[in-house]
Amino acid sequence: MGWLGARGLVLGLVLLSGGWTPQTQGDPTVGLLGQEVTVCVRPRGATGARIDVPLVVTVQDALWRPASDSGLLALALAVRNTGDAPASALGQLRLVDGRGRLFDPASDVPLDVLTTVEAAFDAPGISFVVQPGLSQVRHLIFRLPPDAQGLQLRARTVCPSQDLPSTAPSERVAQPSATPAPVSTTEAPSPLVAGLIGQQVQVCSFALGGPLTGRAEVPITVTVVDGIWLPGERSGLLAVAVEARNDGASPTSILNTLRLQDNRGRQYDTYVGAPAALVLAVEQAFNARDDAAALQPGVPERRRLLFQLPLDVASVRLITQRACEGPPRSESEPSRLQVVQSRGTPTPVATLVEPRPLVAERSVFVAGCGVVGSPCDPQVEEARRVTHGGR
Repeated sequence: MGWLGARGLVLGLVLLSGGWTPQTQGDPTVGLLGQEVTVCVRPRGATGARIDVPLVVTVQDALWRPASDSGLLALALAVRNTGDAPASALGQLRLVDGRGRLFDPASDVPLDVLTTVEAAFDAPGISFVVQPGLSQVRHLIFRLPPDAQGLQLRARTVCPSQDLPSTAPSERVAQPSATPAPVSTTEAPSPLVAGLIGQQVQVCSFALGGPLTGRAEVPITVTVVDGIWLPGERSGLLAVAVEARNDGASPTSILNTLRLQDNRGRQYDTYVGAPAALVLAVEQAFNARDDAAALQPGVPERRRLLFQLPLDVASVRLITQRACEGPPRSESEPSRLQVVQSRGTPTPVATLVEPRPLVAERSVFVAGCGVVGSPCDPQVEEARRVTHGGR
């Protein structure tokens, strides 16, 4: 289906007013639709040289905005995660034209263009992770010369194994309805939920507003107390209620500390794209707050977690994403903040934090990635988290 028919006349007029055109003979989008490549990337948070998460990427749609010196090519890509851990295709794709010229994604795309493309494709940027077993649409924008023709999608990293599954062009995954039915916990739990209730793990997180030591020092005991499984057409949403007890001496939270692992060893991050109405319904059903809410020392509190899972999951267990890193720092050991301050040179707070792996789902626009001070910059993300005590 063409872009105009899929998105309606009103959206078509908006795109045309901004200079975007549907596919026509002679523009760079001809021949792109249906192209498919497989890239292999590291799982989020992994270290070392192993690269083992295959992502099958298919060109699903394209828009072209020509200009005299250069044009913008926006692609809607169906990204299917056939591996065992959450991953994104950020930095893994490029285009090559008929003359052999290579093009990386654009890093200077105006905000209004990003907003228009995201609305047209109903898809976030390529930096957003895709959970194992799911296929989801992401957008990517390239700046090309007007004479670019015969474009081919290329992978920057090739999978070491050639025995990868071949897949037909993927369809976008249906998202939960924006107006969900009331969520009830009175029915008998599904087998998926029943096996999860009662599981307990200990994680360590950072003290909110404390010294930036670079270590997760506050222990938290997390116990699963309730759950709801909401299967959809192509994927399901698992809502989990946990009781989190702060066993340390400083306020903290369980944000980005927990994952699920299924019976096949695949791991899943918490889902951040659920509609606000569904999130509110879950929180009311569980009488629980979101995972970013502060936990005070010694006070058990309920928190809710959301996970998007493929329908072939038979069982899951709660695992830690941030394990405790040893005994807390002694009072006589200076924090990194104190060490920097003792030098007598004022230092911006964003330079005081330890580097952390890129939190891809926080990066709304791929065009900003790779720029110091952008939403993708992990140091800026950490400084903002510590300053505001949350997301």
